[in-house]
Amino acid sequence: MKLSLLIARRILVTIPVLIGVTMLTFAVSHAIPGDPARAFAGPYADQATVAAIRREWGLDRPLVDQYWTYLTQLVRGNLGTSVETHDSVLHDILVRLPATLELAFFALFLMCVIGIALGIAASVWRDRFPDFLARTVAVAGAAVPSFWLGLMLQLLFFSQLKWLPVSGRLGEFTRPPHHLTGFYLIDSMLTGNWSVFADALEHLVLPGFTLALLGIAGITRMTRSSMLEVLEKDYIRAARARGITESNVVLKHALRNAMVPTVTVLGLLFGAMIGGAIIIEWVFSWPGIGTYAADAITNLDYTAVMGVTLTIAVVYLIANLLVDISYMVLNPTIREA
Repeated sequence: MKLSLLIARRILVTIPVLIGVTMLTFAVSHAIPGDPARAFAGPYADQATVAAIRREWGLDRPLVDQYWTYLTQLVRGNLGTSVETHDSVLHDILVRLPATLELAFFALFLMCVIGIALGIAASVWRDRFPDFLARTVAVAGAAVPSFWLGLMLQLLFFSQLKWLPVSGRLGEFTRPPHHLTGFYLIDSMLTGNWSVFADALEHLVLPGFTLALLGIAGITRMTRSSMLEVLEKDYIRAARARGITESNVVLKHALRNAMVPTVTVLGLLFGAMIGGAIIIEWVFSWPGIGTYAADAITNLDYTAVMGVTLTIAVVYLIANLLVDISYMVLNPTIREA
């Protein structure tokens, strides 16, 4: 089957999922006590002003009509107006999304480098020190709460050692690079602004590692398990019998076949990181959609909460689509199934 046809089928499957997400978020948002019209108008607005806002937004109509209006606006790219910022929710998300994606991609990079390396080392040196170290990291990563880890890292590397900054994307006196992609690391590299690159990288280290630790634990366990299974296969024994060096056996023959289940975990973890970034961004004052969502929840900004939820769902579905494509690249037999 052609790769393009498979991708088209996966995209069609996501449409009912997105509709289900909109129904769920709409129902939950409107079940929470509170009046968004009052929140938008302010605590000192009179009842006539609040009623006028409620009529303007259609909040006085039945929920079925409100949901249908929400869907029709959504098709046109209108996510509504934020109660907190009084701006378009789509605009707010687009402004903040690059910060969240940069943090998530950096955490994903750490997950791949550290988790896969520990998993390979644990499988090659089974029941020896690298294996015990990898299993310790895996258990610690799964057991330590992210918010507590973030606070402890701030206490150690900022308050005590003074090595790394504690909040934000850049230092107080550093100007952002020229906007090209919204990713400070990429924009500073493309413009040759290496001082800004170093500053942005320093600000990424603590929140990125905090966000990545749970994923590192999962990737380490999955890579170790898959590598141990693959290393027992007959073709691996045949490769060793032909005199191929152990490094080539592990990295070229075993690792590629062991990566299929690891890629699954990577895709799921990346989607989960976008949603889980809310706590990390709040702890590190990171100006992404996580902080935006936390402020929206605090201020009963229903339209912003629904917009962020839908954005996270879309990113999650895209990550799953990329996982399916990577399956077909790593193992072409899946494409024929």
